[in-house]
Amino acid sequence: MNAYPGETYVAVNDGPALGLTQAEYRTGMAPDQPFDSSVVLGNQGNRTADRTLLTVFTSRGIRLGMSVPSNCESTNAVTGRTFLCVLDERTTPGSYHSLPLKFRTKDLALFDRVDYSAQPYSEQALAEARAGRAFTPGAGPELNLTPAAAPSDELQPYRSFLVKTVNQADYRLTASTVSGAAGDTVPATVTVHNAGPAWVASLGAGEAAATVDIDIPAGTSVATAPDACWSQSETRYRCNTPIYLTESGKPATHAFRFTLHIDEVIPNATARAAIYNDAYEPAVRTFDPDLTNNTAALSVNPSTS
Repeated sequence: MNAYPGETYVAVNDGPALGLTQAEYRTGMAPDQPFDSSVVLGNQGNRTADRTLLTVFTSRGIRLGMSVPSNCESTNAVTGRTFLCVLDERTTPGSYHSLPLKFRTKDLALFDRVDYSAQPYSEQALAEARAGRAFTPGAGPELNLTPAAAPSDELQPYRSFLVKTVNQADYRLTASTVSGAAGDTVPATVTVHNAGPAWVASLGAGEAAATVDIDIPAGTSVATAPDACWSQSETRYRCNTPIYLTESGKPATHAFRFTLHIDEVIPNATARAAIYNDAYEPAVRTFDPDLTNNTAALSVNPSTS
């Protein structure tokens, strides 16, 4: 689940213009593997930045490879962790500094990313970066800049890189069994569940974590369909989950809730729901170890005999 090409930033203002080099994309990583993504911070402006505000986001499958520094603070969300660090070293025009960034994949890593950016520090910039969220101060050794040579690649204020880990995520699909008389409307649900061990996310391209094709049982018609589903024909819908399914907890499951109208009672009417195992790049089948549980039967008026 890849990212699309990024934007190019051009500094045109008078003042400090901080930029960062691009860290290497990581592929073939193992769970719980440390890696060093140190980068260079430079000032391409015409004024000194007395302090720097560094923002780092690590997605759910990546952790910081060291204790949170005492000049940093962090906050957690379902998709990952944000770090805000205030670097005290002055960056004069034309100066370059090495910024040590160390990370480690988690046991749940699969498709992850790290975002990092730099700007001149101000109380307003820090407040805007916090965005009303509660942050916890770090207690580890301070994160410091050290002088560095001019890099060969360009500097940009915002950077990101993908981290792909060799891991598995077992998708499972279930569907409702419902009953009713002709003319009734009944709820019917098809549910995707990620049993892990990895979470699945498309934080770059923004694609669905899973796509499901749902056939409608004979003798019924769709009265209402979820917003994330669209009709491919009178008897088939395609549905998308959000862009991530966690490995545990409520966000590991996504339910598509339909309302079916029973036009005609047909005993034992069933229809197939199936995860689209060839969706996206890489395809679901490349990380799901068991495709046999990626289908389910949606049943209406099953026989009791």
